[in-house]
Amino acid sequence: MRIRSRLFSALSMALLVTLPLGGNTSQAADIYDTKPGGWYCPRDFDDTCHAESGPDAAKVVKWFSADFTGTLLREGNARFGRQHIAKGGSTNNQGNHPIDAQAMKLWDKAISNLTKGSFSSPYSGGTVFTYQYKAGSAKRMMCVVSDANDYVYGGKNYGVKGIITAYWVAGRVGPAGCKKD
Repeated sequence: MRIRSRLFSALSMALLVTLPLGGNTSQAADIYDTKPGGWYCPRDFDDTCHAESGPDAAKVVKWFSADFTGTLLREGNARFGRQHIAKGGSTNNQGNHPIDAQAMKLWDKAISNLTKGSFSSPYSGGTVFTYQYKAGSAKRMMCVVSDANDYVYGGKNYGVKGIITAYWVAGRVGPAGCKKD
């Protein structure tokens, strides 16, 4: 299964780097409160993506659906998801961890961003998505870290873990600059 996942990740990256590189290829994904029909997440060519809402930390708060990928935001806990972001991530910096509707629109743009160099896969199943924007005259980068690996809660597998964290950093740093939330 891990070999297939790595193969899929490599093939997905190869597909994405062949897309047009000029201009902004970011097309807004859609954000849903309930799982949309046809929701897709890139796990494996022959492995159906499993994702469902559950109780407490496993509860899915939002579903994100883009052209080539999809992810979700779980309620989570102090280590991932909505609660992790709301507390300011692992650095407890609530100032750069917005979680309102405007922030989610930026997350959406990051998840949908197909511009060369705007995403990376730091580990099997993990993806760092980025989106450049301005806040006044300040240049910023929205970083969204998502995990497509399974999330098991209370002994039950709820499928895709989803967004681990989302935060902004100063400047135009790309995925490599999204080191510590």
